[in-house]
Order: sequence, then C-alpha cells, then structure tokens
Amino acid sequence: MKFTVTGYKLIVALLPVSGFFLLANIVSAQQYTRTIDRTYEVVDDYVQVTEKRTINIDQSDIYIAAGNEDLTTLFADIRPDEELISNVPDTLNSLSITRANGSAYTNYRIEETGTNPNLRVTFDRNIEAGTPFTVYVGYRSKGIIYKSGKVRDVFIPGLSTDFVFNDGNRREVINTLVKIPKTLGSLSFAIPNGEVTQDATYYYVRFKQEDLLGRSGWIEIGTDQTYEFEIIQKYQKSSDFIFGANTFKLIIPRNIKSGNIEQSVFFESFSPAPTSIRKDENGNLIAEFSISAATEGEISIKGFAKLKKTSIDYSRYTGLLSAIPAEVIQENTQSANFWEANEPDVKAAAISALGNLTTDKSPVYEIAERLYEYVIDKIDYSNVKRFGINERQGALTTLRGGAAVCMEYSDLYIALLRSVGIPARAVFGYGYTGIDSSDSSEHQWVEVYIPELGWVSVDTTWGESAPELIGGDLNHFYIHIASDNPNTPAPVEVAYVGDLGTLEDRQLRVVPSETELTGMSQEEVLNNYPESNGAARSREMAIQFGLNGIKNFYERNKDLMNPLIVLIAFLLIVPVAYKLVKFVLNKLMRKPKKVISIPASNLNKVEEKPTANPVPQEQ
Repeated sequence: MKFTVTGYKLIVALLPVSGFFLLANIVSAQQYTRTIDRTYEVVDDYVQVTEKRTINIDQSDIYIAAGNEDLTTLFADIRPDEELISNVPDTLNSLSITRANGSAYTNYRIEETGTNPNLRVTFDRNIEAGTPFTVYVGYRSKGIIYKSGKVRDVFIPGLSTDFVFNDGNRREVINTLVKIPKTLGSLSFAIPNGEVTQDATYYYVRFKQEDLLGRSGWIEIGTDQTYEFEIIQKYQKSSDFIFGANTFKLIIPRNIKSGNIEQSVFFESFSPAPTSIRKDENGNLIAEFSISAATEGEISIKGFAKLKKTSIDYSRYTGLLSAIPAEVIQENTQSANFWEANEPDVKAAAISALGNLTTDKSPVYEIAERLYEYVIDKIDYSNVKRFGINERQGALTTLRGGAAVCMEYSDLYIALLRSVGIPARAVFGYGYTGIDSSDSSEHQWVEVYIPELGWVSVDTTWGESAPELIGGDLNHFYIHIASDNPNTPAPVEVAYVGDLGTLEDRQLRVVPSETELTGMSQEEVLNNYPESNGAARSREMAIQFGLNGIKNFYERNKDLMNPLIVLIAFLLIVPVAYKLVKFVLNKLMRKPKKVISIPASNLNKVEEKPTANPVPQEQ
C-alpha cells in the first residue's frame, strides 16, 4: 500500500531577501527531493531565465497524486512596488513551459499578484519513486537587470533567512548559474562570492544555495562609468547697495585615486564664472564666487566624472601600521567632533572587536576588515532616521545604540579605527544603487590608509545589503574628503553684507551617462581661475554686478524711470541747445573786422621802457 501525500503544494517565492514557503502533508521520513537548476543568461537589456524543476520521490511506498501544484514566482521586477508593473506583460508574453522531451506543457495557470506573478504548475499524473516529474520554465525579465550609464547591474533573487534545505521529510537542492556574454564588458564584481569561470564567449558565475540565504546576488558588468553632475546653489538678495558683493565658497567634485578606483573630473560650465578655484590641504577643490548683494539667482556648476576600476586583491597587502608615514598618522588619527576616538567606550569596543589582532603585529587590512565586520554586526540601518529627523549623533551615541544611517556607520568606523591608531577619514559624494535612482542620494563613506596602497575606500553602510565593500566600486561618485572633522570643509560657505535670510541647501544632481562629453579638466580650471587673480576678478565682477543692478533696477521701475529720464534729458539738453543756437546766430550776424596794415619797418623796432628820472641830453 502506498501513502498519498495529499494537499501537496510546493510554493517558491524567491524574493531578494525573503519569501520561501513549503506546504505539504508529511507522512514519515524523507519522502521527496526537489531540484531546481536556475540559469540566468544576460542579454543586453533583459535576462533570459530558465528553471529546470524536478521532483523525485525518495520512498517507494508513497506518491504525489495528480492534481497537486508546484508554485513558483516569475520575477518580472525585483523592486517591491506594485505600481511598477510595466515589465509584467513582457515577462508573461515570453513565458514557455515544456516537458523534458521538449513538448509544450499546458497544465498551468497564472496568478497575478502585482509586480511578480505566480506560476502554478499542476501535475498531470501521479509522481512515484523512479518516475520523476520534470518541467522547464523559461521567461524573459527586464526587471532584474538595470543599465546605468556604462554599467549593468544584475540582481539574482535569493532565499528567505528562515529557509530550510532539509527538514528530514524533504530535501531542496537549488543550483544557480549566471551567464554573462563577454561582449557586454568585463565582470566588475559578483557578490556574494560566487565561483567565477570563463571561456571564450561567457563569464560564468555559480552561486551555492547557502550563498543566497537571506540575501540576493549582485553582479556588476563593466569597469568604467561616467556620471554627469550639476550643483545648484540658490541665493537671495541681501542688500540694496548695488556695488555690495557676497562671497560664496562651494566644494566642487575633484579627481581622486582611491585603491582600485580612479576618478577624473571635467567641468562643462560655471554660471556665473568663479573668481577663483583652489585646492585645500586634502586636495579638495573650492570654487569662490562673488555675487552682487542686490540680486537673487543661482550658482550653477555642470560637469562630469569618469571612473575606472582595476582589479586589486587587498588581502595580499599585509603592511603593518609601522609602514604608514608618520605625518599621515598624525593628521588622521585625532579625536574630533563626532569621531570620539579617545572615549574609553570606543577604545574598549575596538580592542574587544579586534580579539587576537594587534596593531603592532597584524596587517592594517586585517584590522580594517575586523572592525568593518564589527560595525555591520553592531548597528542596523534606520529608515525612520533617514526619512525623519536626521540629526548627526556621532560615533559614541551610535555605539551606545543610537539610530544609524550612512553618517553614523562612517563616524563609528572612523572613530574605532582612529582609537587604535589606524588613519581614517570621511568621504562625501553620491551613492548610486543601480536599482532605482530614488534610492540614490548624497552619501558618506570612509577611506582607510593601507600600507603600499595609500587611501582605500570602505563603505560600511553598503555592507548591510550589498558587497563587503573594502575597496571602491563604480557606484560611488566622489566630491570631497574630510580629515579634521566631518563638517570641515563645509559644502557651502558665505560671507555677505546686509541680511541674506535663510540660505537654501545646495542641490546636487548626479546621473549615469553613456554620452561622450567634453569639458575642462581639474588642472585646466585651476589654471583658468587661479587664486592669485581672485581680487582683480572680484573687482571686475563687482563693477559688472553694479551695472547689472542698475539695469535690473530700471527694468523693475520702468514706468517711473522713463518720465524721469525724459525730464532730466530735457533739463540737460535745453541749456546746451540755447547756447548752440546763440553761437550760430552770432556767427551769422557779426560785422566784418577792419584790417590794419603795419609797415614791415615798424615790425623791427624795439620799444624801450623809459627810466624813472630821464637825463636831459645836450642840444
């Protein structure tokens, strides 16, 4: 007699971080094995998904009755927003279900649930030991690949954290293979750390099922990226004095070499032209603008940055703290506002986290990695803080349980590193997720000084849900560095006359781009707007702004000014016209003068002046 597994439903919801369920009436020990071989082949702007789904009965005295269902999710789009369903029709139109022999399998139904519909395959026969049931499910997904500029990001759906591969009654085997044509570019990274192989045509990434437990896979294709940027700073009128000038100092994007990432910045336009551009002690670029105090408007800076990524195995760099230059240590290990490196709690946390590692005998990279893991385990990202009251709290408060966003992750990591003498500093820029630009925003991360390499980017925030990011990637756009404290230099500084009112926050727009652009390099803008000519430029611009102020005043008061100008012109022109007419009339009416002829002999005589008492001469 065979037992029947009734009410059988294999439900697979392979969401990026959660959602795998199995419902079945279990009779005794391990009864069946389900094997899912998943292949994701990248094809330009979509991914071709193929699943081979096989169910084997492992006990000879049971079977699964016909009419039961195997349920799986079709991933049209991994973004959890039901309004984003534009990819669903394309996915469903491309759906194919076939038997092992290649013939079409039609005993299924679609259950639409919003972004990702469910597929229910109904068994058309009993499944018994020795007669496995196999179907092939294929479809196209445009929602698990995102092209951003010159980079493609592919996201592989993962398993929920509570997923069980073997519970004694059933066993799940999930094999995941990703195929990437080399014509699309080089492989930038694949996380979690899958097995990467290649042949003449493809890169192959294989993930173990345990690799995708509680997290999605992320593969990035491309080794260079371009970001277009625009910085806008709006300003208000602060005074009616048209020759008064306000001075704005803005941090602008810069070149940087950070580990395996090199960023080169180019500028397309400045409006208005800056009075000067200079470098500070950390290599940041500061642009100074002289703005008429009597005007309102905006400063606009447009440009682009080219990023290149090389391959570096950081674990091979085993240099010790003693190999770092003394001046680098001195300038980047001090306690500072929000980086409370000297606080006993911070020092104790760092020493406890390091365990058997010591700063005199352990490689700096290993120390940085250990403290990185500590930060990720210690704190959790707070969306409440991100979208609510987001005041900076510093490393100590964060260590003691404060809510955290990127600045808290970075501040705590910097303080821990500095507390044990490792040079660390803050990086400010833009973080691009590759999935949705709404999740991309101004961002803060960290640079750590690694012997033989120099400064290397480390992003503890992204370690929560993305790569263990020790070393840079193409998703970070650099603007400036801070080593004294996170508020120095400030993104915007203003010296003004009068009352400037409330200064609006600087606006930053950054988008990936495939366009080949041209612009002035960092070296060119430093040469074109040198600091030494700043005073002369400031005077020229003050005069120009003054003239513009007069023009603007006239435009605003045209109805009053026009009659006044006519009156002034009348008062000035009438006297001049009167004198001119009088002069002409005199010329016309004047009598001709008499001409007297003087003999030439008289022209040679010299008149002598008589003396006061002339002496009479004899006759």
